[in-house]
Amino acid sequence: MLTCPALSLKTIRFVNGVSKWLLHILLQGDMNKGNTTTGVPTVPAETWKYLPQVIFDTIFTTLELVTSFEIAKVEHSDINDILGLMLLLMGNLSLFPKAHSHIPFPTIILKFLEQPHMRDMLTRHPWFQSQIIMGCVRTYMAMEGCGYDRVPARYYISCILRILLKDDGLAYAARPLLEDVSNGIMERFTHMVTSEANSAIDTILENLIKMRKLEEAGEGPNGISNSGASSPTSPAAAGRGGRGGGGGRGGGGRRNAGDNEDSSEEEEGEQQEGGEESYAQLGSGLKQSLFLFSATIDAFKALSEQYPKGILQNLVAQQIANMLARSLIKLAGPNSKELKISNPDQYNFKPREILTNIVECLVRFKHEETFIRLVFSGAAAESPPDGQTLFYAIDNMLNPSRPLVFGMAASDLASIRDQLLTASKDVLSEDELWGEDPPEFALCALMQTPLRNPIALPTSGDDLTFVEGDVIHHALLKEEQNPFTRAKLTTAELEEFNATPRVQDALVKLKADIAEYLSLIHISEPTRLLSISYAVFCLKKKKNTI
Repeated sequence: MLTCPALSLKTIRFVNGVSKWLLHILLQGDMNKGNTTTGVPTVPAETWKYLPQVIFDTIFTTLELVTSFEIAKVEHSDINDILGLMLLLMGNLSLFPKAHSHIPFPTIILKFLEQPHMRDMLTRHPWFQSQIIMGCVRTYMAMEGCGYDRVPARYYISCILRILLKDDGLAYAARPLLEDVSNGIMERFTHMVTSEANSAIDTILENLIKMRKLEEAGEGPNGISNSGASSPTSPAAAGRGGRGGGGGRGGGGRRNAGDNEDSSEEEEGEQQEGGEESYAQLGSGLKQSLFLFSATIDAFKALSEQYPKGILQNLVAQQIANMLARSLIKLAGPNSKELKISNPDQYNFKPREILTNIVECLVRFKHEETFIRLVFSGAAAESPPDGQTLFYAIDNMLNPSRPLVFGMAASDLASIRDQLLTASKDVLSEDELWGEDPPEFALCALMQTPLRNPIALPTSGDDLTFVEGDVIHHALLKEEQNPFTRAKLTTAELEEFNATPRVQDALVKLKADIAEYLSLIHISEPTRLLSISYAVFCLKKKKNTI
């Protein structure tokens, strides 16, 4: 039906009828279940499991085509059930298991939102308010394993969230799930978003440096063809060539099968000798990553306004703080002088705008002392031992002779700098309590950092390995496996293991040993070095005696 040259209204209505039948199976005849975020079955009915993927592919292909159809002819009743099916399946891998099948959803939603008549049909759907925000969040997470195709789709989702979260009603519907610490949704979502932002920043820096080297070698925009660096309006438009926000060459949207031969010839023509990327390819990848990074920061600003409780969860706040500190250091730190190319506006590289956007995101948390401490801790981890490159970056941005931020942003940044300075003294003071060379038992087995919140990991035999709680929790968000044995391990399984009597006893003993170590070295500064040596001697003696 969809191979016809023109999509007919009759075809749209037929596909809408099929969608209604599928919804009846999915919701087991009770259509009211779609009105809440928790009403959709988490386990599909037996009948649902045998439905072929091609049915859904056809339905959502129809929905994509509807956006380019003669809009005035389409009424809400013509696509109501297609929209309902999409809203319920977005990001739901238990009901719609193929991750790549979720990639078209963000494009469809954005096209609907951009056209008044289509937007009205979408927003009028009775399930739109209850499903759209969580659908976007789940779709973002569902695409984790989709390679480069996910980059433009995730960019679109960030744009959609920025638009929709302006509506308090839509935001309210998702609040119970996004601010619930126990379900881990905000943690997993933030982990993926910050990872994408960090990857985008790395690509931005890498491509800028490579482009500058090509310019110095006479192979810049005037030295070779620059046809691939046109002016796209999104990562999908920047798609071919250059490193994308997901890392590696080739970042943007999916190609049609019939385009493969011509596309590969075109890319080969743009490729330099030795397999190196051309200036045009690097510029395309740069532009794509800049789009993704800016959209990500905008999404975090919107999320922080609507879900402050969810964003300030410990691990969520830590991931955002680390990303913001890292971005400031990369874009305005000691190496930022190398980030200059000819015609930066052509590639949407506007450092002042990017840095102002980061500052505006930081400002949302400036009254949260814990968050400011996390920003400094993130900077210290990025540039050990004392995080001074963060202050270099801020001072560079506030340089009176050539400021990178202006007006209110500059004033806010100066205030944040003072807060960071206070936080740095507290953080470094706490670190000093652990001494210069803490014993092995007091260190995280993964990161070799002090164990403030130890968690035991199961290993072979009766031995236990202790790691920092936040570190292992972050690792499991990325991949559910034991980092030492590579065996499958979920957060729930880890919590269950640590609740066993044997592990509880071991944790009590470990914490007591750490407390004893800290009490031995927590002394006045004049006799610090001598007494630390004596403390280590005492610990060794105790160990030998045992």
